[in-house]
Amino acid sequence: MSWGRTIACALAVGLAGCSSPAPPSASTPAADGPVARTADAPTPEPEPAAEGAELAGAEGAEPAPEPAAAPPVEDPWLRGLMAEHKGFRKVLADPERYRMQVLVTVIMPGEDGPVVVEHPYRVDAEYIYPASAIKTFAAVGALRTLAQLADEGQRVGLDTPLAYCETGRERCTIDHDESNLEGGTITVGHEIRKMQLVSNNVSFNRLYELVGHRELNEMMWALGFESVRIQHRMYGVQDPLAQRTTPRVELRPAKGKAVVIPERVSDLELPPLPFTPDQLLLGVAYIDDETHSRVDEPLGFAPKNYVSIRDLHRLALAIARPDLPGVPDLGLTPAHRKHLLASMTDNPAESSNPVYADMDNGLRYKTMIGGMLEELPITRLRYVGKAGRAYGFHLDNAYIEDTKTKRAMVVTAVAYANANGVLNDNAYEYDGITRPFLRNLGQVLARAVLVEGEGT
Repeated sequence: MSWGRTIACALAVGLAGCSSPAPPSASTPAADGPVARTADAPTPEPEPAAEGAELAGAEGAEPAPEPAAAPPVEDPWLRGLMAEHKGFRKVLADPERYRMQVLVTVIMPGEDGPVVVEHPYRVDAEYIYPASAIKTFAAVGALRTLAQLADEGQRVGLDTPLAYCETGRERCTIDHDESNLEGGTITVGHEIRKMQLVSNNVSFNRLYELVGHRELNEMMWALGFESVRIQHRMYGVQDPLAQRTTPRVELRPAKGKAVVIPERVSDLELPPLPFTPDQLLLGVAYIDDETHSRVDEPLGFAPKNYVSIRDLHRLALAIARPDLPGVPDLGLTPAHRKHLLASMTDNPAESSNPVYADMDNGLRYKTMIGGMLEELPITRLRYVGKAGRAYGFHLDNAYIEDTKTKRAMVVTAVAYANANGVLNDNAYEYDGITRPFLRNLGQVLARAVLVEGEGT
């Protein structure tokens, strides 16, 4: 098989076609949202970035002029909900400082099918670091890779053992995982569970290495997620070449020959982000990952992972509600989608494989649910999500449904809190700003949408 490119293509609203997985242009507007209508005020088309925008790392490139962006939309219904709750006063008073963005899609049962309405608040108004929320794209990529191999006649699946070879070594020695109580081996299915249940970084890195740097990015672009830029693992050396290099991986089915994915060095140059260079500089100083010393200048996010709030939102819709019109088709088999959904739904404290024996509250990984439980009992809530937290950014991306009434919504939200302006010092205001923000958002939305049936 060819590991150079993935050419599968899915329908996505607003895309004329995606038969070629060519890199998306920074000046290409994002695809329209997968909703029937937008409440009160339509989201304006974003202004295209200027041509010739600086490519990260490219020598001699001229900085692009700052684009004339339209003012961010503040949906009256959504902003009104937050304004009525005193817990939002601080962030609403200065949403730019907190890089506050929220996108809600309300899904109500109707006689002729679901009624779907979108409510945006400052969506993609400025750069945000997606942290671990981006990991779900790696799960989709790994599942599609398995399906592609199976279509070619290989006997591989969710439980096929994997082995990883360190660079320069003939034997693949990394092949055991004691947390997998069903065989003790590394498998795609088990790595997805660990990654989605408790945001395991090693699991993300293994799936990233299975799919490959070029393949993962091009696969997501072909599916319509044009904003995706997966540039690096969740930790490791800062060298871009090392991040684009993935080791040999072997899939070892019980019967038949092993499937060998060779070591790869991706030559894919990712397009620049749709922001000016200055917009990708955060803070006043940072702690260097390698030297652990303070550098008194802003931290540049141009070489870091990125995905827009809108594409995160579309991913959640595609996983949880593929029945809705305009939702991207991820091309997952029913069994693969079921496994991913369970991994994003289960309470890790109640997981039988892997087992987290010392975990008191697995619901902390579902950041908005605390507020929702003020309005509805846990027995009625179906919460399918993946949160993320890093560099002061705190996100959640979740589908939430009242299983009794079938009222539902997808909520993608982010806030940033870093009072001292120093990045990578672990002195962020998660407890004082971002956790209360997400909890309060969960409460007001659960009351309005799931209990009172508002939003359409």
